[in-house]
Amino acid sequence: MCSCFDQTLAANPLRQVMRLAAPVVLPPKKRIRPTDWALVIGAGGQWRALRFGWAVDWSPQPLINGRQETLRQKAIFRGALERRVIVPAAFYVEWRAAEGGQRRKQALRIGPPEGAEGPLWMAALWDGAEAFCVITTAAHGPAAEVHHRMPVLLTGDQARGGWLSAEPYSAVADLVESLAPSPVAAGVVVSPLGGRQRTAGDANGAQGQLF
Repeated sequence: MCSCFDQTLAANPLRQVMRLAAPVVLPPKKRIRPTDWALVIGAGGQWRALRFGWAVDWSPQPLINGRQETLRQKAIFRGALERRVIVPAAFYVEWRAAEGGQRRKQALRIGPPEGAEGPLWMAALWDGAEAFCVITTAAHGPAAEVHHRMPVLLTGDQARGGWLSAEPYSAVADLVESLAPSPVAAGVVVSPLGGRQRTAGDANGAQGQLF
């Protein structure tokens, strides 16, 4: 699952790697949770601020993730398959039981190792209005030790030349539907995120749906 990620990023490298057409303005809030505004990159070197999570009529919680295994089958996603976007992230956050129990959970940073170039490039879909959802896949690599789902992570070339291309979804589907281990996912590092803990069910925890 991907319900929280960090956008503490350097604007100039983003613009250079993705060949953005305009200077980047990063969101004021760096730790992004459902309904927060985030920087999202679209086709043609365009970027925009969108909300994390689609509003849906069957739940008060936003739809934040879409399973890569069923994107073509779910009616809600079919029209969005040609509105592909990329969400850059310094890392994403998962939680697991902290030592000592008592329903306390420890925040974990999942992202590139220290000193690695560039952010994570997460595949996502735009609802055509003001929101996006992140595509997830079965977890593999180090992230699989924490959670059974993870965001689809692309290389910079895959993101720019494939996912954001003008090609129809059928031509780029393998980028997100392939079950082959992602080289990006294989290279992530899992580490404690400061001293942050929360109680299971804490209102400050991210809330959203995986569909």
